[in-house]
Amino acid sequence: MAWHGTKRASKLVFLDKRKILVFDTETTGTVPGVDEILQITILDGYGSTLFSSYIKPRIRRAWPLAERVNHISYDMVKDAPTFPEVRNTIQKLFNSASLVVGYNINFDINFVEAAGIVVSGQRFDVMTAFASYRADVEHTVYRKCKLVECAQYFGYSFSAHDSNADAEATLHCFDSLLSDNRFTAYKPSEKKQLDKTTPTEKKKTIFTVAFSTRRRHPVAFGLALLAIGLVAIRNVSGISLEGNSGVRDLATYLLQNATGSKLLLVAMASVVVGAVLFLTGLIGFIRGMPRWIIAKTNWLIARIKK
Repeated sequence: MAWHGTKRASKLVFLDKRKILVFDTETTGTVPGVDEILQITILDGYGSTLFSSYIKPRIRRAWPLAERVNHISYDMVKDAPTFPEVRNTIQKLFNSASLVVGYNINFDINFVEAAGIVVSGQRFDVMTAFASYRADVEHTVYRKCKLVECAQYFGYSFSAHDSNADAEATLHCFDSLLSDNRFTAYKPSEKKQLDKTTPTEKKKTIFTVAFSTRRRHPVAFGLALLAIGLVAIRNVSGISLEGNSGVRDLATYLLQNATGSKLLLVAMASVVVGAVLFLTGLIGFIRGMPRWIIAKTNWLIARIKK
């Protein structure tokens, strides 16, 4: 849902901060309904803590991969309430919110909804809003980034992967966006006036644009796996892939011999994985092209104007 430079964004500055809910979660993994919430913090638009607590998982007792990131162990949550014990309290807070704010908000909302919370307010994802804002202001490509990078852009430092610290950093980034007219201005006359005034100093950041690298790697790697798998299958079967008859002969051979050769199984897996990676990367590349073209065009126009 777009916000940057829209009428909806211009109205955010007038929203009652008591009706703004900013929240963050820490979890045992990345799969809602399978993994569980370990910690949740809820703030209002003023930064006041409405709810903050560790949560004791009902099923899992260990989450080594997630613990390396959030440093939350079972000993830290074993005496905490379970989510059902605090669900009603959390639900009341969400019910009273007109705007729900988060960073990569869909991740956190998917987890609270899997835990039984109904989220009915409008949603504001700081991550995507900041990506649009930065691409426009810096004349770069649209690129999402981690919360630490966004916070640093707005001069805010914190220790990530704690729901309290992450929620506070999210609110700081949200407030920083709303305080910049380049984010909230939407009328042509307003934007024209901004162009006439002395632009605010660009905020310092350490990020680099990595559009081509992130988009092309899945395509190239997938294509390589696909090619390797096809060559291996051809060498094992001895069947040429030329013409329809060759394809039919190969399909018959695979059905009859797939389970009898480990090398053939590996080659088939390589073809499947390679095809999936290639198609996924190609789709992502095609989807990103319009934004890339627009960003490059804006960058070129800005250079010509200088």
